[in-house]
Parts: sequence; structure tokens; C-alpha cells
Amino acid sequence: MTIGAQSATHLPAFHAFSGSHMNDVYHAVPHLTDCERGNKDADHYERSIRGVIEREGKDTVAAVIIEPIQGAGGIYVPPAGYLEAVRKLCNEYDIHFIADEVICGFGRTGSMFAVEHWDVVPDFMSVAKGITSGYAQLGGVLIHDKIRKVINDFDGVLAHGFTYSGHAMACAVGLKNIEIIERDGLVDRAKEMGEYFGDRLEELVTKHTSVGLTRGMGLLRSIELFKDSKSFERFDPQDNAAEKLYQHCFDRGLLVRTSGGNGINIIPLAPPLIITQPEIDELIERFSAGITAFEAEL
Repeated sequence: MTIGAQSATHLPAFHAFSGSHMNDVYHAVPHLTDCERGNKDADHYERSIRGVIEREGKDTVAAVIIEPIQGAGGIYVPPAGYLEAVRKLCNEYDIHFIADEVICGFGRTGSMFAVEHWDVVPDFMSVAKGITSGYAQLGGVLIHDKIRKVINDFDGVLAHGFTYSGHAMACAVGLKNIEIIERDGLVDRAKEMGEYFGDRLEELVTKHTSVGLTRGMGLLRSIELFKDSKSFERFDPQDNAAEKLYQHCFDRGLLVRTSGGNGINIIPLAPPLIITQPEIDELIERFSAGITAFEAEL
């Protein structure tokens, strides 16, 4: 929740909350694969990562930060070849590639880390949440060997840390949690249950007139609501569609969250990695009942 981190996110609410914004943080439009490959005739080229780098000058850019699958932004999966194109772009300009795996990491997407779906090796990888399954507060940064060598060869003191850095209890919980994830095969389980979960969510698209899209990988999924799912007409912002559906789900004993804004209404869903098939069926049953009540209210 530092000003630096809040400046880095593309969610405007965090910028307003921080009361400040770092001027040297620039936001690009994601998933413009052709642009990142160098196609200057592609739409929105000037707003792509490559376009921003060229505008600002490659020697002024330290790193590109990307969530492999956008979490709080609405569970957006990158198109084929996108992350590889960004990795190649960073190599071309000698810019660090930072993968934010705080939400995606430790099995959530059906791989230990989401970048593994695309065979991309970042220079830095931020991790948290799943590293302890939430049982203790722990976050960390994984670094490439080439970065580690620079730090090891540095004669001075790396003055970067917090009072509670390296907390022994939290680290012990993290190690035990990773041991359990590996012992119980929870990464493969997340992949298997995620495929079933995705299929069940697709059923809601045909069953309900307000459900237009499902997205995600593994046990990181979402649905998107539309006023008319056939034409993809969005709700008016004042309709508060996602919040209304949230309440109907809550009334039926199902906790979900909302995402989006300005008429975009997304319900992200991230059940625990140990969820069973009957529990997914119950989740879908309650979710569907909530959607039915929501559509009746409309």
C-alpha cells in the first residue's frame, strides 16, 4: 500500500486513495501483441508498452511490471504470444521484466506460477498470498541469477527492507505450505478442478441472459454481466449490476467479489485449491440462483 505500489497499479481508485502519484510511473494498454512485436500500424500503438518506451526513451525505463493474468482488474488472460512479445521487447531494450504473481502464484492458475503457461522467465517475480495460503503474512521477491550476482558483488549496504522482513515464523509457515502444496499435488488439482469449474461457468452463459462471458485459467475465473448478453450491451454505471448480484449471492450463502466500473460488471471467482467437484456444483447452484434473482430484479 505504499505510494509507489499504488502508483504502479492501473486501478484509478488506488491513485485517489494514496493522495499522491509518482510522476515517473507510466501506464500502457495491455494485450496489444502486434504493437509489442513492433507493428507501428496496429491500433493504439502509441499507448502500448513499446510505444511508451519509445516515447519516453529506453534509457529512462527501469522495468515493465505485468500481472500475467490480471486479477483485481477482472481476470483477463493475455492473448497467445503476448507475454513472450513483452519479454522479447524487454530483452531488446535491456529493460527488466517484473511479473506480479501475488494473485496468480502457487498453483492458482494450474501451474505453480502463471508465467509458466507461456514459458516466460521474468527478471523479478513478486509473490505473496498463496505462499502461505493466507495463514501468515508473507511476501517476497524472487530474482534472476543475473540480478542476484549484481547484489552479491555490491560492496555497500542494500538499504531496502522493513522492520518485519525475514520474519522466522512467517517463513516457516511459507515453507510448510509449499511442502503441503507439493505433497498433496494441489497444483495439478487446481488444473483439473479448474477445467471442470470453467465448464460449469460456461453453462451459465447459455442459462442466463445477463451472463455474457467467462474468463480465466485454473481456479482463477470470472464472469462478466451485460444488460443484453447477445449484443454485449453494458449496464449503465448507476445500475450497480455487480453489486446487486453480489447481494443476491450473499443472501444465498455465497461470498463473491466485484470488479470493473463505468458499466463494466465482473464477478471474479477464486475458490480454494482443495475444492471438490461436489463443492463446485454447490457453488454453481448458489451462484445460478443468485443470478436468477438478480435478473428477476431487473
